[in-house]
Amino acid sequence: MVFKKGLYIHFIIFLLYFFLKTYSIDIIISDENNLYNLPKKIDSLSQSSINDQINIILENDYYKLPSNGNSNYNIKNTVIFYSEKGTIFDFQQKYQTRLTLFLYNTSKFNKIVFQNITFINYTAIINNTWTIFLELFPENGAYQVEFNNCSFLNIKGLLLNVYHLKIEQETTYPQIIFNNLI
Repeated sequence: MVFKKGLYIHFIIFLLYFFLKTYSIDIIISDENNLYNLPKKIDSLSQSSINDQINIILENDYYKLPSNGNSNYNIKNTVIFYSEKGTIFDFQQKYQTRLTLFLYNTSKFNKIVFQNITFINYTAIINNTWTIFLELFPENGAYQVEFNNCSFLNIKGLLLNVYHLKIEQETTYPQIIFNNLI
């Protein structure tokens, strides 16, 4: 009887470990074609409840962002855009090239992190256009956006536009963070 009870407790601990464990997946971006297809990859990986964090590893030192508006990301997990040595995201002087990030409501705290990235050459041709647009749907306010060791050069227009659909809860932490801007 004691053996069965001990086995049962170990089984419960195993199940808790399995279901509470955080899983992450790395996506290596080695050329602009991979970057072009990245929004679809993130969207499909976000559908899985297994992946809590998606790490976008930027191997090259320079990327032209797609100028056809294909930089719309649907995010339901923590997503980290990271470059070890630093990389450039070139907007090519086109306002259509902006980054649009849709962060959806989940039951957990999610982050979007940009690390060691230089954003360059954004030109707005009309008023109220922005380099990076965040549309936030989490009703509980459980998100954070960080820019760590980033630079913004030759940006002619608004840098960041944050649109909250609805937030019902006050937060005790900053939702947008700029660390060590270069």
